[in-house]
Amino acid sequence: MFALGLGLALVLAAVFLAVTTPKYTVTSKLLIRGIDRGPDFSASNPAFKDLDIFNATTSIENETEALKSRFLLRQVLTELSLNASYFAEGTWRKEELYGPEVPIRVVVRTLAPAAAKHPIAVHLKDANTFEIEDEEAGRSTHRYGQEVKKPYGRFTVLSAGAAVPASSNRTVLVQLHSLPTLAEDYSHDLTVEPVNKKAAVVEIILLEAVPAKGTAIVNKLIEVYNRENKADRNALAENTIRFIDSRLLALSGELTDVEKKVETFKSQNAVTNVTQEAAIYGEEAKNVNKQLADVTIQLDVLESLQRYLTRPGSKTSLAPSNLGLQDQTLLALLAKFNELQLERDRMLRTTQPDNPLVVNIDEQLSDLRGNILENLRTIKTGLSLTRSTLEARSGQFDANTRQVPTIERKLQSINRQQGVKQGIYLYLLQKREEAALSLAATGSNTRVLDPALISKKPVKPSKPIVYLLAVLAGLLLPLAFVSAKGLLSDAVETRAAVAQRSAVPVAGQVGRLRPGQLLPVAEDAGSPQAEAYHYLRADVLAALAGGPAQVLLLTAGQANEGQTVVALNLAASLGQVGKRVAVVNFNLRTPHLGKYLAANNAAGVSNYLNGPGGPSAPLMNSSSLGPNVQWMDAGPLAPNPTGLMASGRAQELLAGLKPQFDHILVLTAPVGQVADALSLAPLVDACLYVVRLGHARAAHLDVATGLAAGGQFRRVFLVLNDGLA
Repeated sequence: MFALGLGLALVLAAVFLAVTTPKYTVTSKLLIRGIDRGPDFSASNPAFKDLDIFNATTSIENETEALKSRFLLRQVLTELSLNASYFAEGTWRKEELYGPEVPIRVVVRTLAPAAAKHPIAVHLKDANTFEIEDEEAGRSTHRYGQEVKKPYGRFTVLSAGAAVPASSNRTVLVQLHSLPTLAEDYSHDLTVEPVNKKAAVVEIILLEAVPAKGTAIVNKLIEVYNRENKADRNALAENTIRFIDSRLLALSGELTDVEKKVETFKSQNAVTNVTQEAAIYGEEAKNVNKQLADVTIQLDVLESLQRYLTRPGSKTSLAPSNLGLQDQTLLALLAKFNELQLERDRMLRTTQPDNPLVVNIDEQLSDLRGNILENLRTIKTGLSLTRSTLEARSGQFDANTRQVPTIERKLQSINRQQGVKQGIYLYLLQKREEAALSLAATGSNTRVLDPALISKKPVKPSKPIVYLLAVLAGLLLPLAFVSAKGLLSDAVETRAAVAQRSAVPVAGQVGRLRPGQLLPVAEDAGSPQAEAYHYLRADVLAALAGGPAQVLLLTAGQANEGQTVVALNLAASLGQVGKRVAVVNFNLRTPHLGKYLAANNAAGVSNYLNGPGGPSAPLMNSSSLGPNVQWMDAGPLAPNPTGLMASGRAQELLAGLKPQFDHILVLTAPVGQVADALSLAPLVDACLYVVRLGHARAAHLDVATGLAAGGQFRRVFLVLNDGLA
């Protein structure tokens, strides 16, 4: 059973490997710049020091999620035109075709969600026509380039040119895919994970049945990721430039007004130079005015940023974050605000504004906008207090210059306004140039360390694992079957189980015969089976040594226990050591003795028991078991076997045979089913109760135990048949 189970399991494993499409791994390694900042790009380029685009860090967790996103996968599948798969029928399974192997190309126009349930077969007829076969519409003929309309979609089949000969009669199986569903499937087969915690390197692993197709997908995924990442960074830079341009336009007009005001004032008052005293006080006020100008710049920038955030339409726009603000909390809030805006824009490409994820981001943006505005008000309050203090100090210096002509004081005030406006203008102009330079310099933030590589052997299914599981199943399932059979069945399987169940002594045991082997002692001398019966002869004679052993009755608890085969082989073994043996078949119900001896003697025991008397010798027959072994068959079936055996004729029969034979082996019907054997119990010296291991039930052992305890037989012994060991 174990050999059969193991062989069957290995065959099933081989069939499983033959019908299962193997999958390979396609791997690539990608270095993502900007993780944990790394080297400071602005250290050697001071012009970029305040530009967030170059200082912003990248989270490797965010980038791995971006690489696995269904949005990117859908872009990849669209650009590679993978919404149709092509197969050719193989011996065991369908083989997918890709690249130059595909003789046609299906261009999908529209596709219903249920298209996956409608595989189609394209039969290539010649260079101009083909036939389409599906489950619903049957076969239909079309020309290459002609639009095909089906309930599940519209598509066009194009020829691959030289790949379709004039008469190919080739069939290509086509499976159409819904891109969202296909992207979902590939997301399960795609793994993106960091190589280790310290390195900013991620490994991309894709499971794919067609290596060339997997390589194309991985390479295209990296390309699309770089393109989308660059587009996001450019959008941030362009938004900053637009904001700065709007401020420069406004400041240009303000600065022109101040300059005209200075020109008009000097012309009207004929101002040419500054008095010595005004120069002294002006030098002292210079530092204060410089600080005041810095504070005013900050306040103006904050005011501009506040107006930008509160103007209509700013809810979906990126906030400028590279205006030289010094408050780190505000800078962090602006960076987080822009990150969420970019994430919202990315989601809106594939979903609707009422999507719960988009609504959640909108709520976060609303909260952040409130926090930014609150932070702006706090900073403006502090700067306003600082400006008030500086203005007070400036007023003190103005008081010291009261003796300076009024014209000089007014001119100084105008010049101060001009300086503030000019400083703001030059600052924003510088930032605009920096932003424009960053836009032109924005490139890929990744570098491919290892291009897409294909595993040499399939990884799924794994042949060693499949065969290992098959071996385990081939061994464990038969073991489980045997164990379950033992638990569910009350059959007696071993000699130990016999000893545990019954106290009746075991006279001997013989093993299982080969198929077709019945009389090994006479027909296959020297075989292990024949030797087993010689051992049985010795064991039985030893067990019976304590009393008479001339007449031995062989019975069993049920039919097919092998008592007839045991009796014949035991008789043959006794005959080989010079014992004269008679085998008498008292089984008047289902006699089988003649079949084993290849004889058909109509006269037998029933004739004697029904007759008027006389010697039994004419009813004895010679046998092929040897010259010392004779046998008497049951004779014609009797209507009342138990009554015949209980008559005195049975005793006369055995009494007549005793002087002629050393041992008389009496066969009866199973004592566990009929009482025939009990009728002969007073006439025999011992009962040999045959138990066939694996066939006899526990209840049959109880019958033997009852016979031994009841005293019907002088002595009862068990003979175990069909043992495996």
